[in-house]
Amino acid sequence: LDREDTKSRFLLALVYTSQKQFDKATKEYEEILKTEPNDLATLTSLADLYILGQDMERAVKIYENLALEKNNSPVIHFNLGIVYARAGRVSDAIKALEKAVELKPDYLEAHLGLAVLFEIQNKKDQALMHYKRSLELDPANTRVYHQLGQLYFEMNEKEESVKQYEKVIEIDPEDVNAHIQLSYIYIAMKKLDQAIAVLKKALTLEKRQADVHLAMAFCYSEKGDKDAAVEEYKKGIEIDPFNPKAYFYLGAALEEMGHKEESIIKLRRSIELDPEDTEALNYLGYIYADDNRNLDEAEALIKKALELNPGNGAYIDSLGWVYFKKGMLEDARKELEKARETIGEDPVVYDHLGDVYFKTGMLDKAKEAWTKSIGLKEDKKVKEKLNAIPKNLQ
Repeated sequence: LDREDTKSRFLLALVYTSQKQFDKATKEYEEILKTEPNDLATLTSLADLYILGQDMERAVKIYENLALEKNNSPVIHFNLGIVYARAGRVSDAIKALEKAVELKPDYLEAHLGLAVLFEIQNKKDQALMHYKRSLELDPANTRVYHQLGQLYFEMNEKEESVKQYEKVIEIDPEDVNAHIQLSYIYIAMKKLDQAIAVLKKALTLEKRQADVHLAMAFCYSEKGDKDAAVEEYKKGIEIDPFNPKAYFYLGAALEEMGHKEESIIKLRRSIELDPEDTEALNYLGYIYADDNRNLDEAEALIKKALELNPGNGAYIDSLGWVYFKKGMLEDARKELEKARETIGEDPVVYDHLGDVYFKTGMLDKAKEAWTKSIGLKEDKKVKEKLNAIPKNLQ
């Protein structure tokens, strides 16, 4: 190759890029710009490389300069908006994409980009407007219906959400994800028979079968049929034996059914597959604490969950409960009071606080905590503890 020839350098840069030798490709583009500083293909290619290297500042600078020079190019403003978005400059990204739409009102990707950015800003009405405009431009775009379905669900407009996923299935009857999402909406609406019917249809598609079985398990769990739920979790695991969440949900279901030892086995497997699953870490730690065994391991599990998800009130409560079981009453009180401040009104936290207060002789506070616990949720065991207080006061 004649390395002084611009076309040769550009082709060489493309070869380097295809070989993932991005530093060498960058140098070739930068050399071209020394002699042809306004070459559009080189500038945009170089900006793309900067983006790959996470050098967003230099990528932004290139597109900002291009937007000034080519102010009437919707594509340049669109690309500038995308670079702004990747740099975390959401407001600037919206302005750039709005400029692209102003120059080209039927710019589908710009409308979609604006919809997503307005969702990030929690401006759901503006997001809705741009999704609807996208559908006017491309009525068969299932991606947009998916996004609309999710947005309507977040807006608590579940009937509208259902319509969007039904439209996806009408356009693409084999879209198994639409079936699964539709089932979850039906579950949220307590329309469990409809959810199960949708999932049975999804099973005939022979795609993502493990996920379909998990969704089916959620349905049966909501119906109160724990045995059927457990069977569905097991079917999901049989298809995908490396899904940590499947083991977690199965373990939780087994624990609720009183099969504690089998539950522990499944939860430990979940953690083996995903050592940073905070739900599984906390759940197993809490089981150990509640059963007054493996307390050092329980403390380690819950502390790891809190390292990964600091400030989680449920995990703070679990740590306080471990401390209580270990006899570290002052530490337990501090953690449980922190959990109460974090979570707010919660019957379990008040029950645990009552136990700590009672154990430390703070009987008035114990009575208050257990009374609040019962007020939030009737519990025979808590009521027995509360009724025992006057006798102890004597």
